[in-house]
Amino acid sequence: MFLLFFQLLRNLKIPSKNLKSFSWDKAGLRLAIASDHLLYFANIKPDYKWGYCSSSIIYHYTKPERNEICVVFWETVKDIKYVKYMNSFVNIATHGDYCCIVTKSEEMEDQFVLVLCNSIGTPLEQKYVEMEPVFILMTKTHVIMASREAFYLWHFKNPKKATSLLVSSSKKSRRERLYHIDVEPSPSATQSDVIDFSVAFQGTNNPICCMCASENILLIARMSGVVHRYSLPHVLLEHKYNFNTIASLMEMNCNLTILALVDNYGVLSMYNLNGYKDNNGKSSNTEQLNFDRKDVWNIKWANDNPNLFALMEKERMLVVRGIEPEEPVSSKGYLCHFSDLQIKTVLLENIMTYPQNPTKDFVIDIEIKSLRDTREMLTKVSLEEALHFIEKNPHPRLWRLLAETALEAMDTGIAEQAFVHCQDYYGIQFVKKLNNQQIDAIKKAEVLCYFHKFDEAEQLYVSIDRWDLAVAMRKKMGDWFRVLHLLTSNSSGDDNQLEEAWNAIGDYFADRQQW
Repeated sequence: MFLLFFQLLRNLKIPSKNLKSFSWDKAGLRLAIASDHLLYFANIKPDYKWGYCSSSIIYHYTKPERNEICVVFWETVKDIKYVKYMNSFVNIATHGDYCCIVTKSEEMEDQFVLVLCNSIGTPLEQKYVEMEPVFILMTKTHVIMASREAFYLWHFKNPKKATSLLVSSSKKSRRERLYHIDVEPSPSATQSDVIDFSVAFQGTNNPICCMCASENILLIARMSGVVHRYSLPHVLLEHKYNFNTIASLMEMNCNLTILALVDNYGVLSMYNLNGYKDNNGKSSNTEQLNFDRKDVWNIKWANDNPNLFALMEKERMLVVRGIEPEEPVSSKGYLCHFSDLQIKTVLLENIMTYPQNPTKDFVIDIEIKSLRDTREMLTKVSLEEALHFIEKNPHPRLWRLLAETALEAMDTGIAEQAFVHCQDYYGIQFVKKLNNQQIDAIKKAEVLCYFHKFDEAEQLYVSIDRWDLAVAMRKKMGDWFRVLHLLTSNSSGDDNQLEEAWNAIGDYFADRQQW
């Protein structure tokens, strides 16, 4: 399968030597292949230019009435869309709270612009580069871009760190670097203030085909099957791995010990980057793990567990712990984020069908088996049994789930143990506050407040004639309209409290210029 200009995307093996014909569906996402007396169907997963940044999904589309590209920053929690218009959209990379969008320069034909933005599309910084951005990715501190022949690193300023703003923009040798893939970077070499992009146009017999990076490691794969490992931020060549396969996708786990590699046939392989020693005592830089899957098109490692990752295989998702896969779950989503035993996926095909009006139904959170089993267990067995189970299978999310269930059951002893295990200082202090309270109804109301069930907590306070606690709760929330309602309903408020409430309500309307 090729792009428009015969760039190889993926090889598909058909168990036959006699292919008769093939046909696409109208959406271009399914392919029917006739071979001998059999008919094969293939699902196409387009490599959309999109990203997940903070809690925003970033994608682009074209409007018939406009010449510009419409770039959407969809904040999925509040369901707010921030729309930006650009003359071109080449590529995008995301990491944490920021993204980098690549656009075509309007001033020079072979020039591209790297625009650093936050999660709602506000431009923060930009760089001009004169090389083709075939690949791009981001780490916490760098934007890394590569053509087929060279790779470029930009150490961007992090707006959240005040010290980074003190870095002089004139010191380009520290913030921008460019290397040809055939030339080993020298630790003693220093680059001039002006980047010489002619390096990116020097040919190579072994082009770049894929790359991935973390804060400390950059891996660049080449068509020969060799993968270069560079240290960051100094960009020193540490190893050359020979995997004898053409990589199309690479991802490292959170502690940088295991590499997941998908080749151009969709076969996933796993490699231990720490090396090993064979039976003869010979050391090696890598060890291939006894694990492989076919027809893989997306992978995502957990942010908080180096032995846990999710992969998309055809139209199902598998979660793998170590090298043991769990039961597959039917899913067509693209993987966004994996942490706290929960995977966030997005139905990009649906978004591209309705780009102007995406709904929250297009974003799906999938819990892995251990979290689902623990949640089900807490409804069937005692808290003590659940405590013993989680002690054998510890995870902060499971401890937090146990703590919340124990609070609902008013078992402060187990709740405190669970909060200690998940290192929740606020939760520990909350349990101590409950233990100092003698009235059960007030305890229950405090627990309802903890779970943000404020209306139920207010009703409980009122039912035991503790209007003062209901008023204090609403004040803490800043709900002064409700404070005024409570004060006037029971005539329990004095003039000072009423004056405070009316002044706060006046400030509310003044802030909104509603005089």
